[in-house]
Formats: sequence, structure tokens, C-alpha cells
Amino acid sequence: MTQQPKNQSQPKDFISFFGMDIRDRKNYLQGVEIDASLKDRFAKSTAYCRFFSLFNHLGDRAYQRIAQLPIGQDPLFILGYSRSGTTFLHTLLSKDPQFAFTTNYHAGFPHLVLWGQSFFKRLRSIGRPKKRADKMSIALDLPQEEEQAIVGLTPYTFALHEYFPQQWSHYLDRYTSFEEATDAERNAFEQALIRVIRSSLVDCWGG
Repeated sequence: MTQQPKNQSQPKDFISFFGMDIRDRKNYLQGVEIDASLKDRFAKSTAYCRFFSLFNHLGDRAYQRIAQLPIGQDPLFILGYSRSGTTFLHTLLSKDPQFAFTTNYHAGFPHLVLWGQSFFKRLRSIGRPKKRADKMSIALDLPQEEEQAIVGLTPYTFALHEYFPQQWSHYLDRYTSFEEATDAERNAFEQALIRVIRSSLVDCWGG
């Protein structure tokens, strides 16, 4: 598989890094110098990640039990520019019971969607996560972009350009169309996407 770029710029946030496996987190942040203003936030997110990683194997085992379930219906993808209303449309569609959707919890903790969710939600709420842009609380059951959950499962996603802006061209050029990606990278992304979709369906509708 392709090596990720070294000496990446500091990530602008750590929200999607809370629930990933601690080993993946170390690989993502290898060679990254954390700005002094972010070190407290970084230390806190690292502590969260170490703790949750202790249970990831149980969530992964739970997923394996439903890994062969058919998805059934084709997923609906919402595409649009920033600030064009895609989040609003996503939220509206999530109110319709015929749609399942990925939540903020799924995105933050993709390994633990199918095991221990109620406990981890209560635990995570202690920290009261907030958006950096407007300081509003992040409700864990509200819809979230599937790509943010994929960040916690594989590094082969364009969404990482938001976290490492100085490497935006690497992530966007390689993982938007996947024309330059290897077969192994495409397969890793596909498996991560399928897992996110299937886990969201089971969590919303039951297995």
C-alpha cells in the first residue's frame, strides 16, 4: 500500500481521531508536530483513543457477524458545495423512517457502532464535544457525513485533506476519483464504506 506523506502539517481537529484504533492514530500522526495551542486537546483526544481502543476488537467482532448481510437498497448520496444546504437536506431526510443514516456517533466511533453504544454514548457525553466553528454541542444521534466515519477505518479517503491542509493535494488528487490509487487502496476504501453503510443500516433498522 502507498505510504502516507510524512511530516504532515498539524491536524486542525481531532474529532474523527477519537474513535479510531490507537495504532491507526499513531500512523496518521507520525511525524506531525502538534502546535502548542492544540496540545491540551491532543492529549485529551489521545487518552480517549487509548481507552476506546481497548474495546474496538469487540466491536469488530460484532461487525463480522453481520458482514455478509445484504445491504438491500442502493444508498442515496448527497453531493454539493460547502454551505449549499447539503447538511440541511441530510437532516431532513434523516427524519423520514424509510432512510437509515450515519450519525455523529457512528462517525466518531466506527469500530463501536454495534457493541456497547449506549455505554460509550454516556461516557462520551461527559466531554460534551463541540464544533470548533460555532462551539455548538455535537448531538451524537444527529446525521453525519459517511466520509467522517471512513476516516476512522482507513487513511485512503479524500476527507483527510480537511485535517492535513498542507497535504490536501495528496488526498484530493489520489482519493477523489481513485484513478491513481492502487487496487489495495481502492479495496480498503470500498470495504470501509460498505462497513459504514451496513453498520448504519443495522443500527437504525435492526439486523
